[in-house]
Amino acid sequence: MKKYFAIVLLAIIVLAGCKTTPIKHELQCDKPIDQLFKSITGLMVQEGYDVVAGSIDIGFLKFQHKTDIWVGGKDTWEISYVDGKINAYAYLDDNTKIYMGNWVHPDQQTWYWTMREKLENLCQYKIIVHEK
Repeated sequence: MKKYFAIVLLAIIVLAGCKTTPIKHELQCDKPIDQLFKSITGLMVQEGYDVVAGSIDIGFLKFQHKTDIWVGGKDTWEISYVDGKINAYAYLDDNTKIYMGNWVHPDQQTWYWTMREKLENLCQYKIIVHEK
């Protein structure tokens, strides 16, 4: 009985630490939108993502990993481009969205840190994370 109590308590602690409020990642990027979106799409596909939605006309891309990283959820990136800036949201898409940000330890959620680093390298700027 103590074992089940410990498992339930651990699950509650983990879920309580999850962020369900959107966390915006802002990144300056001086590339033309067509070149930028082509590069981002190439990087995402290399990492095993599918393009779920996208339009250069409105400056929006959405990617989800091809396989569930977590049972029942997929890691997701939504990226928009306005006036030379990328606004991106990274989250685990399950019944509720669990948003990624600076709070995520680099040894956890490697899908998030890998793509964050690749976006920074592509644009040659650091991402600024806006957590509410």
